[in-house]
Amino acid sequence: MNFGVLPLELADPDDRERLSPDDVLVIEDLREAVRSGDPIEVQVRGGPTLHATHHLSDRQVEVLLAGGLIHWIRDRG
Repeated sequence: MNFGVLPLELADPDDRERLSPDDVLVIEDLREAVRSGDPIEVQVRGGPTLHATHHLSDRQVEVLLAGGLIHWIRDRG
């Protein structure tokens, strides 16, 4: 998250078996989903809808939504 990469964890670990390396994942309204802390719907293009979560603190969410730690520090100065 320090580099602006959202660490998601699948709500159901068995869903890993439903993913392929070439899958395209689509997440609608990502910024709001991350902010809310609610489970995030992940649509596999042409496939199932999965649910994921993150375990970020409020500060980590703020850093992530700024685009990473460097951008967050820049914006605070």
